[in-house]
Amino acid sequence: MGTYCAIHVKSEDEQRLVSELERCVAETHRGQAVRRVIAETMGKLYGDEFLISMNPPTKFAAISEQAGWITVFYNSFNRLRELEMDLSKEFQTEVITVTAQDCSSCYYFSVSRAGRHLRALECGDGEWSLKEGDLLPFETEPIGTNLAEKGEEPWYVFDSDDVCKYCKHFGLKLWMHEWMKMAKPRFAIIQVLPAKVLSRDD
Repeated sequence: MGTYCAIHVKSEDEQRLVSELERCVAETHRGQAVRRVIAETMGKLYGDEFLISMNPPTKFAAISEQAGWITVFYNSFNRLRELEMDLSKEFQTEVITVTAQDCSSCYYFSVSRAGRHLRALECGDGEWSLKEGDLLPFETEPIGTNLAEKGEEPWYVFDSDDVCKYCKHFGLKLWMHEWMKMAKPRFAIIQVLPAKVLSRDD
């Protein structure tokens, strides 16, 4: 899997969502040109265009890859809490943010509903870094997967299987890569254009 950063919006109104994302990008990156295009791939979003930081993303790639959900990939490790809550309020729905980096076994899960943030969990390198919000109806404590051997003291972490299980409770199938099975995927790309480098002739 490598790196994964995406917001999942429980909606079928892709056109309206893309317009909201375009507005958000324009407000975040004031003074810079923003382009919207339709493409069959997300390009180098997880490659050369990835910011490898917590800075606001400069590129979103939205696609309806499973019934009732729109997946919006983006190019940074920013948690986008405000955007998650705003979208959940605007669409009066559930919005789930997931970021993951399997080389460091770091997984982040966050969910908002109708403008209210419900829960956020993050675990990396076997250590918890975030437990926020009340237990969700399906949760039981202790949270996560016990990695301890029989007879050892329990050691619970939040890993990829746990993230998938949490998403499944909301009706979201995570990491199924449905867009890869499409004959012609349709990504709506919203991207901040790099500032023009002036030449001597300019």
